[in-house]
Formats: sequence, C-alpha cells, structure tokens
Amino acid sequence: MKCVLLSKRWTTFQWWNRPSQEYTYQYCTLKDLLDRFAALLDNRGRRYEANNMWTDAPMKNLIPQMHRIAEEIPDAPSHLYVLWWSPQGRKRADMAFSMESKLWMSLYAITDDDKLDQKHSEYVIRSFKEISRYSKGTQLADENLVGHPARFMSPANYRKLEALRRKHDPYGRFFSYMRVPLDFEAIRANL
Repeated sequence: MKCVLLSKRWTTFQWWNRPSQEYTYQYCTLKDLLDRFAALLDNRGRRYEANNMWTDAPMKNLIPQMHRIAEEIPDAPSHLYVLWWSPQGRKRADMAFSMESKLWMSLYAITDDDKLDQKHSEYVIRSFKEISRYSKGTQLADENLVGHPARFMSPANYRKLEALRRKHDPYGRFFSYMRVPLDFEAIRANL
C-alpha cells in the first residue's frame, strides 16, 4: 500500500500575501508512515508543556493567531493540534465535563532538554492567554490549569460537582484540581 507523507519546510513570508509554510510530499509505505507516527508518540525522555482551548471563533480571527503561534513554535515534535469538533446538533446527556465547542486547539512544546522547560512553559501559556478572548474554556486533557486557569465545565455544573464533593468527601481525600478560574473559586467559597 502506498501513502503520502506530508513534511514541512518553513518560509518567512507574511501570512496575508504568501503562505507561511511550504509543504513537500514524500511517498512512503503505510508501515513507514506508522513507524514515523510511533516515533513521535515515543515520549521516553521527552518533556512536555501543553495548553488547549475550545473555541467557536471564526477562522478569519484564528488564522492570524495560529500563524503567530507557529512562528514561535519550538522544534519538532512540538506542534499545534487543531480538531474540528462540531458538537452542534447533538443532544448531550447532562454531564459534568460539558465543555465543547466547534474547534479544539491544543499546543505542545516538546523537548529532551530540561533547560528548555521554563521557556516552553512560558510559550504555551502566553500563546493561549493572547487568544483567550476567543476561548470558551479548556478540555481536561493536556490543559495548563496552573499557568492558565480556564473553565473546563459550566459554572452550574461546577457548583453541582463541588456540592457533591463536599457531601461525599468532606475531608478532601480525593485530589481536586490544581487551580481553577476565579469565578470557580467564588463558587466553591460560597457553598
């Protein structure tokens, strides 16, 4: 079976008049493609900094931001992952972690060098803080609640969950979130 592997070569052109990236196609076997993917997933010795967000913002607002993020992204395997989720039209059961949107973006700064931890942490936090006006919240999967607390469920659902936690775990034996947004702290304080 033949497949095509897309690889990237960076250019320095501005996004509005030329592509900021060039792509070249390399023919490969499916095994080559899967082996390459497995190598990216092999995280032994790698250090990850991550952040993510849900958004309904139009692409015309997001693309300039994505270009800015891409201009500063650390070397591969660091990457910006964009997933078109499109939950609209589907009825969801009442679930605590109800945060969804049309698009999920997740940014990963990955390295083997522990000297880059601070730089990468600052990069992923700053990158999404700069576009937080477009964010509906975060998904509890590779989020960065310590550096960038964001909603991960609706305030009403957070209130219900915290009331249940207080009732069934009054001594706080089950670990909670490392950090929550200020409006969630206010909810917890008023229970």
